[in-house]
Amino acid sequence: MVQSISSPQNPKIKELVRLSSQKRERGLSGLFVVESAKLIEEAALAGIVIRELFYTPEAAEKYARLLAPAREAAGQLVEITRPVAQRLAASQTTQGAFALCELPPPRLTLEALSPSGRYLLLSSLQDPGNVGAAVRSALAFGCDGLILSADCPDVYSPKVLRAAMGGVFRLPLCVVPDMACCIVQLRHRGIRVLGAALDRSALTCSQAGLDRDGVAVVVGNEGSGLSSEVLAACDSSVFIPISQQAESLNASVAASIFLWEMRRQ
Repeated sequence: MVQSISSPQNPKIKELVRLSSQKRERGLSGLFVVESAKLIEEAALAGIVIRELFYTPEAAEKYARLLAPAREAAGQLVEITRPVAQRLAASQTTQGAFALCELPPPRLTLEALSPSGRYLLLSSLQDPGNVGAAVRSALAFGCDGLILSADCPDVYSPKVLRAAMGGVFRLPLCVVPDMACCIVQLRHRGIRVLGAALDRSALTCSQAGLDRDGVAVVVGNEGSGLSSEVLAACDSSVFIPISQQAESLNASVAASIFLWEMRRQ
C-alpha cells in the first residue's frame, strides 16, 4: 500500500530533514537519507536496506527504471508532493526521489586488513566534496579499502554521497578515532604506510614503489596537510612532483594520483 504525504511540516518529513543535515541524528538513529534516482538505484543494488521510498508522481514516471530496484526492496512506498520534495532537497534542484536507509555495518575492519592490500587513508579532510571524490576514485582504481579519521566529513552526508556517485555503498571503508594509532596498526600488519607531504626531499611516487603489494598512502587536510604526529607514525613520506608555480594539489586530485600509481602495474 502506498502512503501519501502532502505537508512539508509532516513529522516524518521533519525527521528526514534532520537526518540529512545532522551527523549526530544519523548516528543515533542508524538511518540516513539518499537523494536522487541514480543514487537510490545504487543503494538498492548494493544491498543497502531501504526502509521507505519517497517520490513525487513526476519522479515515479520519469525515473521508473532507476527506482524499480528500490520499489521492490523498500518496506514502505510514500508518494509526496512537490513542496515536500523541495523541503527534503539538499540542493536547490531536486529530482523528487528520496530513500530512508539503514546505515550498513562497516565493510572494512583494521583486524581484517590484508598485508598485501593497497589502501587509502584520509586524515582530517574538511571538504565533503573532496571526501566523496576520493571515494569515487578509490572504487574506480580498485583500492582495497578506505580509512578515514573521525574528523573527516561523514560519508553518509548528502554532499559526500553525491560526490561519491554510489561509491560509499560499494567501497570497503571504515572510520577510526586516532589516525596515528591506526597507522601503527597497519605497519604491525606488514603494510608500508607513506604520508603525502609537500616536501620535495620526500620520495616521489615512482621512487616509493606504490604499485607494490602491502602499501597505504595517507592524504591530509586541504590547508595544512598531515599533522606532525601522523607523519611521524608513517614509514616515510611521498610527494607528487608538480610545477614550482603551483603550491599544491587539491586533496582529492592528489588522492586520485596516488590511487592510480598503486594500480599502474
